[in-house]
Amino acid sequence: RGIVSARQGWFDGDKLQAAIVAQEAEIERRINNPKLNKRDVRGLSERTEAALKSVGIDEYTLIEMLRVADTKKFEDALRKIQKPDELVFADPRGGYEYTLLMRAIAERNPAAVDLVIQRGVDVNAKTSMQDSALQLAAETGQLPIVESLLKHHAKTNIPASGKTPLHEALLSKSIDVAQLLVAKGAKEDFYSNVGLGRLEEVRKTLDADPSWALRPDGAGRMPLDYAAATGQLQSAALLADRGAPAAKGKYSHSKTPLMIAVEKQNADLSKSCTIAAF
Repeated sequence: RGIVSARQGWFDGDKLQAAIVAQEAEIERRINNPKLNKRDVRGLSERTEAALKSVGIDEYTLIEMLRVADTKKFEDALRKIQKPDELVFADPRGGYEYTLLMRAIAERNPAAVDLVIQRGVDVNAKTSMQDSALQLAAETGQLPIVESLLKHHAKTNIPASGKTPLHEALLSKSIDVAQLLVAKGAKEDFYSNVGLGRLEEVRKTLDADPSWALRPDGAGRMPLDYAAATGQLQSAALLADRGAPAAKGKYSHSKTPLMIAVEKQNADLSKSCTIAAF
């Protein structure tokens, strides 16, 4: 199933995978080379630590404040911080950043999110990896926080490709979040059509160019991943008919579509993925 026929010729899935691996290696090279990075993640973390220290707390204390329902202590600390929109937290693994707003979202604390927004932070701020607050809220399926961000004019298409908020909502099985994003202007594409079960659009795209069944979304996730995540049996069948891989781990970002279908205990979807796999 590595090669399918397309109108423009032959589409080689193995060459596509090699291109994805090369792209990921380039990203890793840039992360690990300060000369190629526009921003130094460790330096940002140190500046954040200094800013917090000036008001008598450290990063870990602040995060603990975000993890409790009572936001009084966090509110008091936030009031003392002069420029909360400049706080950036570095992932200890390196290469990733979180704004204060994103940190509150990661801790699933809607009250803290509202407090940060009220301090006037930019809801559309991006990290050096192009991640956004709305993207993270969609990825974690937090509808109330997504609603709050949209209320404060969060842009639905940041980032505009790859891990878009709409893509993340669908892959996290958050259909309600995905539908809200679409209603608020999120750009739809082939992958969202698959995840939302827009069969005519999916069929039209595949009829024009079957190789779409083997194309990742710009972040390594395959079309069948979207169908499996949202339980779209008919979309899965259309993709399987065009040779979409269902059980080869090298084509999927994390879990294969077949694994997702089995976890969802969806017998029909599991059968469709099994047929695609074998």
